[in-house]
Amino acid sequence: MIKKKGFKNEKRKIKQCWEKSSHNSFCFIFNEKKEMLIIKKSDPAYSKKYSVVDGHVEDGETIEDALLREVFEEMNLNVSEYELIAEFENLNDTCRYGVSFHDWHVFKINHKIEIEKINFDKEEIESLQWMDINEIQKNKEFFTSGSKSMLSALNIF
Repeated sequence: MIKKKGFKNEKRKIKQCWEKSSHNSFCFIFNEKKEMLIIKKSDPAYSKKYSVVDGHVEDGETIEDALLREVFEEMNLNVSEYELIAEFENLNDTCRYGVSFHDWHVFKINHKIEIEKINFDKEEIESLQWMDINEIQKNKEFFTSGSKSMLSALNIF
């Protein structure tokens, strides 16, 4: 069963405009132990830093569509239970497309994910791990700017 708690308008489609100053992005974060799924990016544009699982919503997609697509593309996972837990508008974060501000849609995954069984996309991800809040705070300097912005908005940094 899919839980969509907190969606303001679950069917809204995002009109992505790559020339404007704001992109729509999303991430999903917590497991049942309240740890975050953290990836180490393999893309040189991100200097192999830590990040949450995230991506841009493509033109005409819903936020939900983008969540499911990105998780499948990057980690070969079919997500079935999740809920929207927070939304943030215009967080300062320059992405590889040069856009300075992003809207973040933060999801909680509600089923067990065994990372040792994940066949992730090696072109996007070097490694992944669960980190508790203390580990994340200790490694703050090693996160991408987008993750830092979102984690600060969640009062984790």
